[in-house]
Amino acid sequence: MDIFVIGATGFVGGAAARHLAARGHSVSGLARSDAAARALSEQGIVAVRGDLEEGRAAVVASVADAVIVAAQLDPTVEQVLVDELLDALAGTGRTLLLTSGTGAFLQRTGGAWSEDVYAEDDPFEVEPLARQRFAVEQAVRRAGRHPRPRRSGTQPEPVRGEPRLG
Repeated sequence: MDIFVIGATGFVGGAAARHLAARGHSVSGLARSDAAARALSEQGIVAVRGDLEEGRAAVVASVADAVIVAAQLDPTVEQVLVDELLDALAGTGRTLLLTSGTGAFLQRTGGAWSEDVYAEDDPFEVEPLARQRFAVEQAVRRAGRHPRPRRSGTQPEPVRGEPRLG
């Protein structure tokens, strides 16, 4: 399978890219610098030199079997990127995986414990800080209900560790 990873030089995206490459998948990753491109190449990952603002991600993603977005982006950049990816993958049957965190379900509790638990379809009052992220996640979820790309999302527990390429 050909997999394109946006965020392949980061902690979560890098771990995913290395894992997939080690299992025989053809993995490419976006690299914003020559140093990042070299580091990806040394790990058996095809470096795609560019930046998200250049619009190349959607072009490269349109030929991949699956696209993973594991970069921590400015919310506005993320919104534009995900919209471009959904359009590029529309009707292809290819997979879009958006990694996320639990921050979209942020609650202001003043440090107090909350036993509240929310599932994807539960009504929820989104905090202003998380509105753009929540909107992006909802766009990806809606994409799976239409003849657009297959989609998936994940909200892992907080990930800790030393970044490899940061």
